[in-house]
Amino acid sequence: RELKVDGNHSRQVGILVNESEKLLIICDPESMSSLRRIDLSAILKIEFHICLDDPTLLLLRFPHLYDMVLEMRHENDRQFLLDDLKSTLQKFGIGYDDVFKNRKRLIADAFSKEDRQQLVELFFREVFKDAFGTGQNQRKKFRVQ
Repeated sequence: RELKVDGNHSRQVGILVNESEKLLIICDPESMSSLRRIDLSAILKIEFHICLDDPTLLLLRFPHLYDMVLEMRHENDRQFLLDDLKSTLQKFGIGYDDVFKNRKRLIADAFSKEDRQQLVELFFREVFKDAFGTGQNQRKKFRVQ
Protein backbone atom coordinates (compact mmCIF):
# COMPACT_ATOMS: atom_id res chain seq x y z
CA ARG A 1 0.00 0.00 0.00
CA GLU A 2 1.13 3.51 -0.72
CA LEU A 3 0.33 5.86 2.15
CA LYS A 4 -0.42 9.51 1.65
CA VAL A 5 1.84 11.69 3.76
CA ASP A 6 -0.91 12.55 6.22
CA GLY A 7 -0.84 8.85 7.15
CA ASN A 8 -4.62 8.50 6.90
CA HIS A 9 -5.16 7.62 3.26
CA SER A 10 -3.72 4.74 1.30
CA ARG A 11 -4.10 2.84 -1.95
CA GLN A 12 -2.94 -0.54 -3.14
CA VAL A 13 0.00 -0.35 -5.56
CA GLY A 14 2.23 -2.70 -7.45
CA ILE A 15 5.85 -1.96 -8.32
CA LEU A 16 7.28 -3.07 -11.65
CA VAL A 17 10.72 -2.57 -13.13
CA ASN A 18 11.21 -2.07 -16.86
CA GLU A 19 14.89 -2.93 -17.16
CA SER A 20 15.22 -2.05 -20.85
CA GLU A 21 14.00 1.53 -20.28
CA LYS A 22 15.30 1.86 -16.69
CA LEU A 23 11.84 2.69 -15.36
CA LEU A 24 10.26 2.04 -12.01
CA ILE A 25 6.53 1.81 -12.61
CA ILE A 26 4.00 2.22 -9.82
CA CYS A 27 0.74 0.67 -10.95
CA ASP A 28 -2.73 -0.26 -9.85
CA PRO A 29 -2.46 -3.99 -9.04
CA GLU A 30 -5.92 -4.84 -10.41
CA SER A 31 -5.94 -3.00 -13.73
CA MET A 32 -2.12 -2.78 -14.07
CA SER A 33 -2.57 0.82 -15.22
CA SER A 34 0.39 3.08 -14.54
CA LEU A 35 -0.03 5.51 -11.62
CA ARG A 36 3.51 6.88 -11.63
CA ARG A 37 6.64 6.33 -13.71
CA ILE A 38 10.07 7.05 -12.34
CA ASP A 39 12.90 7.33 -14.85
CA LEU A 40 15.89 5.78 -13.12
CA SER A 41 18.33 6.65 -15.92
CA ALA A 42 18.76 10.21 -14.60
CA ILE A 43 19.04 9.24 -10.92
CA LEU A 44 22.40 8.76 -9.22
CA LYS A 45 21.22 7.80 -5.73
CA ILE A 46 18.03 6.78 -3.93
CA GLU A 47 17.41 6.88 -0.19
CA PHE A 48 15.53 4.12 1.59
CA HIS A 49 14.07 5.44 4.84
CA ILE A 50 13.50 2.37 6.95
CA CYS A 51 11.14 2.58 9.90
CA LEU A 52 12.62 1.25 13.15
CA ASP A 53 9.41 0.86 15.13
CA ASP A 54 7.13 -0.39 12.32
CA PRO A 55 8.63 -3.29 10.33
CA THR A 56 6.07 -2.87 7.54
CA LEU A 57 6.84 0.80 6.70
CA LEU A 58 9.31 2.10 4.09
CA LEU A 59 9.87 5.48 2.43
CA LEU A 60 11.51 5.76 -0.98
CA ARG A 61 13.18 9.13 -1.63
CA PHE A 62 14.00 10.00 -5.21
CA PRO A 63 15.98 13.17 -5.98
CA HIS A 64 13.90 16.00 -7.46
CA LEU A 65 10.67 14.01 -7.07
CA TYR A 66 8.18 13.55 -4.29
CA ASP A 67 8.60 10.64 -1.87
CA MET A 68 6.70 7.40 -1.79
CA VAL A 69 5.67 5.94 1.58
CA LEU A 70 4.87 2.23 1.42
CA GLU A 71 3.23 0.06 4.03
CA MET A 72 3.56 -3.67 3.48
CA ARG A 73 1.11 -6.36 4.57
CA HIS A 74 3.78 -8.43 6.32
CA GLU A 75 7.13 -7.72 7.92
CA ASN A 76 8.99 -9.94 5.43
CA ASP A 77 7.55 -8.04 2.46
CA ARG A 78 9.56 -4.92 3.27
CA GLN A 79 12.86 -6.81 3.29
CA PHE A 80 11.94 -8.65 0.08
CA LEU A 81 11.14 -5.33 -1.66
CA LEU A 82 14.34 -3.72 -0.35
CA ASP A 83 16.49 -6.61 -1.54
CA ASP A 84 14.81 -6.61 -4.95
CA LEU A 85 15.13 -2.83 -5.42
CA LYS A 86 18.76 -2.78 -4.25
CA SER A 87 19.63 -5.57 -6.67
CA THR A 88 17.96 -3.68 -9.52
CA LEU A 89 19.72 -0.43 -8.61
CA GLN A 90 23.09 -2.20 -8.59
CA LYS A 91 22.41 -3.53 -12.12
CA PHE A 92 21.69 0.04 -13.25
CA GLY A 93 24.73 1.48 -11.45
CA ILE A 94 22.58 3.58 -9.11
CA GLY A 95 23.66 4.13 -5.52
CA TYR A 96 21.47 4.00 -2.45
CA ASP A 97 21.58 4.89 1.22
CA ASP A 98 19.68 3.37 4.11
CA VAL A 99 18.32 5.90 6.61
CA PHE A 100 16.71 4.65 9.82
CA LYS A 101 13.89 6.59 11.51
CA ASN A 102 10.91 6.04 13.76
CA ARG A 103 7.41 6.14 12.23
CA LYS A 104 6.54 9.63 13.44
CA ARG A 105 9.74 11.14 12.02
CA LEU A 106 9.48 9.21 8.76
CA ILE A 107 5.95 10.46 8.09
CA ALA A 108 6.84 14.02 9.15
CA ASP A 109 9.89 14.13 6.85
CA ALA A 110 8.10 12.73 3.79
CA PHE A 111 8.02 15.15 0.84
CA SER A 112 4.54 14.82 -0.67
CA LYS A 113 3.28 15.59 -4.14
CA GLU A 114 1.46 18.59 -2.66
CA ASP A 115 4.68 19.84 -0.99
CA ARG A 116 6.49 19.59 -4.31
CA GLN A 117 3.69 21.46 -6.10
CA GLN A 118 3.82 24.30 -3.55
CA LEU A 119 7.61 24.53 -3.96
CA VAL A 120 7.31 24.71 -7.76
CA GLU A 121 4.60 27.38 -7.51
CA LEU A 122 6.71 29.43 -5.10
CA PHE A 123 9.71 29.15 -7.43
CA PHE A 124 7.76 30.41 -10.44
CA ARG A 125 6.16 33.24 -8.45
CA GLU A 126 9.65 34.43 -7.48
CA VAL A 127 10.96 34.07 -11.04
CA PHE A 128 8.09 36.09 -12.48
CA LYS A 129 8.44 38.68 -9.75
CA ASP A 130 12.14 39.10 -10.58
CA ALA A 131 11.65 38.94 -14.35
CA PHE A 132 8.86 41.50 -14.52
CA GLY A 133 9.83 43.58 -11.50
CA THR A 134 6.46 43.14 -9.90
CA GLY A 135 6.43 42.93 -6.17
CA GLN A 136 3.89 43.58 -3.48
CA ASN A 137 5.03 47.17 -3.05
CA GLN A 138 5.43 48.05 -6.69
CA ARG A 139 3.08 47.38 -9.56
CA LYS A 140 3.90 47.92 -13.17
CA LYS A 141 1.31 48.38 -15.82
CA PHE A 142 1.98 46.51 -19.00
CA ARG A 143 0.72 48.29 -22.07
CA VAL A 144 0.70 47.15 -25.62
CA GLN A 145 1.41 49.96 -28.05
